[in-house]
Amino acid sequence: MIQFDAMITNDTMTFHRGQREVQLTGRGGTSLGLFWAYLEKHWDYDGLIIYTDGYAPCRAPPQNRRTLILWLFVSEAHYRSYYPNLDYLGQGAYLKQSAREMPKLNSL
Repeated sequence: MIQFDAMITNDTMTFHRGQREVQLTGRGGTSLGLFWAYLEKHWDYDGLIIYTDGYAPCRAPPQNRRTLILWLFVSEAHYRSYYPNLDYLGQGAYLKQSAREMPKLNSL
């Protein structure tokens, strides 16, 4: 797991087992260009999930097209607003609150 906003805000974390809690670092000012540069140096990832509100501008896509991308948005509204601009970079989904307020993954 890598957290980033305007810079990479933590060391890379690898999970061998599920983790219930992760301390979040950074918050806002997201620069996808910074992350694309990291991805260019690490072609060994076969896939990644970018959890986002969608506010990050995305200019040039990464050269590394081997790594599959899932854009996971914080809400359906954010998904509908921002995913159309990112669909050429991978698949998109959003978290939907159920009646019990537990996150549920929905994909369109």
